[in-house]
Amino acid sequence: MKKILLVLFIILSVYLNRAYAHIYAMMGDHNLPNPTTQKNITFPHKSSTPTLKYVALGDSLSAGVGSSSFKDSFPYLRAEKLARKNSVTLVNLALPGVQSADVLRNQVSLAILEDPQEITLFVGINDLHNLQSPEDFGKTYRQIILELKNKTSAQITLINLPNLGSDMLLYPPYNFLFDFRTRQFNKVITEIGQEENLKVIDLYDFTKEIVSKNADFYSVDEFHPSASGYKLWEQTIDAN
Repeated sequence: MKKILLVLFIILSVYLNRAYAHIYAMMGDHNLPNPTTQKNITFPHKSSTPTLKYVALGDSLSAGVGSSSFKDSFPYLRAEKLARKNSVTLVNLALPGVQSADVLRNQVSLAILEDPQEITLFVGINDLHNLQSPEDFGKTYRQIILELKNKTSAQITLINLPNLGSDMLLYPPYNFLFDFRTRQFNKVITEIGQEENLKVIDLYDFTKEIVSKNADFYSVDEFHPSASGYKLWEQTIDAN
């Protein structure tokens, strides 16, 4: 009996190790490029109203990694829709791989200098995967918001973390683990948003429902959205 248990333990250990390594090996093998190298884009409008400046803060999910063009990123799509009413300048400061501390350290000061009227904050997925605790994430996230609120007059929109990773990427039990962690982080985002009286866009519930019905949602790394995935995201953001 002990031998059987030992064999089962070894098999389980090997499986857990391989399944975890598979997640990051698959993303690393594809090493998708950052399509948003043009950080400052103006969308002209025939009206004479002052140009609205929109700053996007975040990581690869705001940069549009997974799509082949920055025009497929949700900040670009959002700016296009804002430009239906007046001229818009989009400043996308998002960079792949950054965590909340990087946004606080490097992106917030740049955003303040832009003196924007609109800001979206979409960060946390790398904190989650780099084993940051929800509590530590919350402290940094709150600092970001307080800096932006105190030093800009922008309307700040928070975007919570989507349910990311296809069945081809996340094998059990990691699909359940990352889903649990995502809900923990989203609880932090929601609570801070409520305390600071800010709009929180819910991408989590949307992605839980819609991804299973859209085979083309993911890019080749099975983690980042494809161009069609980002369009679905923007529709949800726009609807809120």
